[in-house]
Amino acid sequence: MLESGADVNAPRFHDIHKAVLAGDLVQVQQILKVDPTKLNVVDENGWSALYWAAYSQHQHIVEYLLDNNAEVELPLEGQYNLIDCAELENGPTPLSSYLKERIGFSGKELEKLAQSFKFLIEEQLNIAKTCDKNMLIVFAELHGKYKIYQLQKKLLSVLHDFGIDIFLDESHVKDESQYPIVVYAKNKLGMTVIPVDNHPRREKVSVQKRNVVMAKEISSIDQHAFLVTGAEHVYGFFAQESSQIDGSKFHIVPINLTNIISSHHATVPEVHFVKDPNNVIQIENNTFTNPKTVIKKWNAIEEFVLKKQKEFTPSLKIKKNSASKAPSSKNLPMEKSKKTIVSRGFIY
Repeated sequence: MLESGADVNAPRFHDIHKAVLAGDLVQVQQILKVDPTKLNVVDENGWSALYWAAYSQHQHIVEYLLDNNAEVELPLEGQYNLIDCAELENGPTPLSSYLKERIGFSGKELEKLAQSFKFLIEEQLNIAKTCDKNMLIVFAELHGKYKIYQLQKKLLSVLHDFGIDIFLDESHVKDESQYPIVVYAKNKLGMTVIPVDNHPRREKVSVQKRNVVMAKEISSIDQHAFLVTGAEHVYGFFAQESSQIDGSKFHIVPINLTNIISSHHATVPEVHFVKDPNNVIQIENNTFTNPKTVIKKWNAIEEFVLKKQKEFTPSLKIKKNSASKAPSSKNLPMEKSKKTIVSRGFIY
């Protein structure tokens, strides 16, 4: 930001950025006509012309850049996004409201996803009860993406209504995480946030080494919980023996949130794994796809468990009246299975 030290004369501060700050749409159009690659070129802060237009409240330029397919999900420090750039210190602006409608989910889409998620959670809670385990939802995400953040808020509200309020965060215990979804969970939903990325040399070691510590921290939790983590971590929780989450304690439900970002492409094997619908539950057409195959892969659940869950009478109803919530999943009766279940090397 200009007030925080951005230098308009810096080498990476391009002519298109200067034209945007001046509110000169004609100049922006001329620059892109000569060199279309400048549409998404970024400065030393990682900001493109679109982000500077949003920050400067130049809606006419924002609309032009969006109409020309400007990238809306750039990786910014602190997990901030395009909507944040368009808001002022005292809150939303007409431009930020416009952007929410332009690049985000519609209200109807979010409601459809929420209903589908409620069904999935109720079903998986029943399976967890049958196995006498807690449920762990693993959300694979990309940090700082508005559409993912928008969906996360909706899904966390559903979990809150089910009494699942333990948020396992990809942060260090010594840090006071100010990431938007963490702030929302604590301040709006009253959730308990537990940092689990506690390797003492977190900033310098590999993802694999961080995963080992994260898995131990996660496996020490003795309640239903959910983990929000970068997509590259999820593969290790499944495939690397040293960082597998304790399958004797948790019924694991992995969900990929990254595929709702059209511009996101898998570039490493770990992300390829997460985007495979046979490995992780995906979101398509406002539903959660292929859960049975994925759940059996992660938990090696035998058919008798899936049959036994049908014996439960669905009792978890989400009421619109906020004063009457669904029964807390913590208080649901647990029914011990009499048969041994084998899951990813664990016998229980």
